[in-house]
Amino acid sequence: MNLPPLPQTRHTGTFGYNGDDMQAYGELCIADYKRQKAAPLIGTRKLFNDAQISEIRRMYWAGAKAKDIRAVFPMAEASFYNIVMNRGAYK
Repeated sequence: MNLPPLPQTRHTGTFGYNGDDMQAYGELCIADYKRQKAAPLIGTRKLFNDAQISEIRRMYWAGAKAKDIRAVFPMAEASFYNIVMNRGAYK
């Protein structure tokens, strides 16, 4: 991650290393990181289409274990439980 340049302060024209300046710079870095990196990763895009989701739920209700279903449909454990419990993007 590339950090944003050190900002200039109003008082001295240069960046100081006191607590207020460091806090302002930290908040600037966090905001910049969220804007550049984290925002594209956060989303509610479905990994599977509706037919696949209904098949996963049917297999789960029929008694198949999570491990067996995830062998057929590769996904994270959290995604599996979001699908079978109708959470997140799978409501």
